Amino acid sequence: MTEDKSYSPECLPYKTRPTLPYPGICRAKVFIPPDLVQCLADHPNSCPNTISYGGSYFCFHPDKLEIAKITEAEKNKIQGTSSAGPALPSQQPANFTASAGVLPGNVDTLWDAHQDCSFIVQMCADPMNDANWRQVGVTTHSILTVTGLMSGTKYWFRVCALLGDEQSPWSDPALCMAP
Repeated sequence: MTEDKSYSPECLPYKTRPTLPYPGICRAKVFIPPDLVQCLADHPNSCPNTISYGGSYFCFHPDKLEIAKITEAEKNKIQGTSSAGPALPSQQPANFTASAGVLPGNVDTLWDAHQDCSFIVQMCADPMNDANWRQVGVTTHSILTVTGLMSGTKYWFRVCALLGDEQSPWSDPALCMAP
């Protein structure tokens, strides 16, 4: 990687790292292996190699996997932990609920977050068949609003936690009718 001096100086809480494309800004973690990498920068919109999706920012730099490795190594050095990092929660996200959103066709999903995890939210009309579930969002927050649903239709939702390439069990499904 080459050093690029075009980064935004207001985002410099970290040491300048000449091995990263935007020293002082670039931090990332592998979100869904093998190559979906989440941007962890304090101001991800200051990087031209990120895209926003579902409340999270993802890195599309050609060296994104190397950025994630450097970030993990720095985190482990600061925390004094091994490269394995924190353990994935063995339990599904707790207190998962789905409720009618403020706007027509919106459903708000909410759960207790696990620290350092990302979350996948899925939806379906019939939870009895695992093949019916489809992904409707990915986030690092403990809330996700699902939009564009048919008002008056009942939907089932569930969530799981992700940490690196490990996934927790799915939450118990929650039913909600879209307003």
